[in-house]
Amino acid sequence: MKGLYIKDFKLMMNQKMFFIVIAAMAIFFAVTQTNIFFVISYATFIAAMFVISSISYDEFNNGNAFLFTLPVTRTGYVKEKYLFAATLATGAWLAATILSIVVVFIQGTEVIILEWFLTAAMILLVALMMVLIIIPVQLKFGQSKGNVAMLLVMGGAFAIGYLVVSVLSNFGIDVFAMIDALSTIGLSGLLMILLLIVAGAGIISYLISCKIMTEKEF
Repeated sequence: MKGLYIKDFKLMMNQKMFFIVIAAMAIFFAVTQTNIFFVISYATFIAAMFVISSISYDEFNNGNAFLFTLPVTRTGYVKEKYLFAATLATGAWLAATILSIVVVFIQGTEVIILEWFLTAAMILLVALMMVLIIIPVQLKFGQSKGNVAMLLVMGGAFAIGYLVVSVLSNFGIDVFAMIDALSTIGLSGLLMILLLIVAGAGIISYLISCKIMTEKEF
């Protein structure tokens, strides 16, 4: 798995100009945007999405057929993709957070540190949640069909959510009132709930990805 990790980082370094542009844009947004959380979201989500390029690169010209002639297990491959995506997202999040702190300090903006950090942490968890959806979809359908599959997954999730809300409303359960009630537990409570959701989704996503790779033929 270490070799795969190094390979993906070397691939990333080959596209360093792309990341330089992203970093420059992040600095620009940090200076010009009044909402500093936009910078954190921008950098974190862009970095997390790079795992798609990594998977596409491995699949190019049936590269996986060669890759798995090396001492690389399929579960190890899956594990590395999750680790790589988490490393990129967390690294970009940390860099953007530090940048935001510097900008806030220079501009003299008053912030509540705890609330500010909890909000930033929630952005990272949402980005990781996105990764948990992207990886199995990309492994299953590849780059060409993966984008369409992602749209279908998002559309399906929206349709299911709408259906659940409609059914619960017929039983006299106000979902939106329940959501409003969540605000009473504070940001720390919401962060813990989101952390548990991401942890559970991570286990499910990893198992699905392992099953996909185990059954995949090259």
